[in-house]
Amino acid sequence: MELRKKNNTQINTLHPLIRNCVWDLVSHVKRELNIDLIITYAFRSFEEQDLIYQKGRSLIGEIVSYAKSGESYHNYGLAFDVRPNISYEDLATFSFWKNIGEIGKRIGFEWGGDFSNIDDKRHFQKTFGLNYSEMLELVRGNKMTNGFITINE
Repeated sequence: MELRKKNNTQINTLHPLIRNCVWDLVSHVKRELNIDLIITYAFRSFEEQDLIYQKGRSLIGEIVSYAKSGESYHNYGLAFDVRPNISYEDLATFSFWKNIGEIGKRIGFEWGGDFSNIDDKRHFQKTFGLNYSEMLELVRGNKMTNGFITINE
């Protein structure tokens, strides 16, 4: 129950149009692979994204993101990251990322394991055909509904 509550908290920060699909991913992975997923990151503010981008650059640590603020689908509530509910030691040998990615793609997500510029197996997103510039324009034009960009499906 604790895991469901934690996931619910993260999922509720996402755009309403993808919340049910995220639950579908979690459910299908549990049913098909018997793996519990933890939603580790969901919505990120532009400020949070800037801090993450600075890691490994102006802040100590390794580079963890190549996206500046406004250049991540996380900033619009359209992306989330997952990890299996296993120990951090076991993550190094975890071999089911491709299976999880295939389930996510079947549900309609883009999977970070397919990205050509970075290997981000934990990442899933739905773009609704929008690029960063278009989403930022929606924000600047205040084309928002309940705090999220308005998307015409």
